Amino acid sequence: MGEKYKKEKKRSKKESMVGKKEGMGKRLEKYSMELEQRVEERTRGLRETEEKYRSLAETSLVGVYIIQDDVFKYVNNTFTKIFGYTRQEIENKIGPLNLTVPEDREMVKKNIQKGLSGEAASVEYEIRCQRKDGEEIIVGVLEGGGSYQGKPAIIGTLID
Repeated sequence: MGEKYKKEKKRSKKESMVGKKEGMGKRLEKYSMELEQRVEERTRGLRETEEKYRSLAETSLVGVYIIQDDVFKYVNNTFTKIFGYTRQEIENKIGPLNLTVPEDREMVKKNIQKGLSGEAASVEYEIRCQRKDGEEIIVGVLEGGGSYQGKPAIIGTLID
């Protein structure tokens, strides 16, 4: 009888472990599904937020831009209309100094540095710029330091 009892106890222990593994598997599956659902909800929320900001920037009555590594990484439609360029001619090709008259370039450099270094949360100033057709214009600028794709950037608006 001792031998039979030991075998049953072993079998009972195995069945118990199998049951625990099955229970753990079900819990892991449940957690996995919950995590997937959370990721989907957050992704949807981020997409909606991005759409709102993009819509705001694209329909703004002022020029909106992002400067990084001395070039414009993003400009909105109003910005392109102010300067007479297309996005393809501006984004990732030219920077603010290319549009600024030579006499105002030093001020632009200093203000960009203030934003990138954190010396000033935002800076507001007026500069003379040159449109693609050669016309000189005066624009009001409001810009500050920020981040774009994980790197320091200047985010700003301008109005002519």
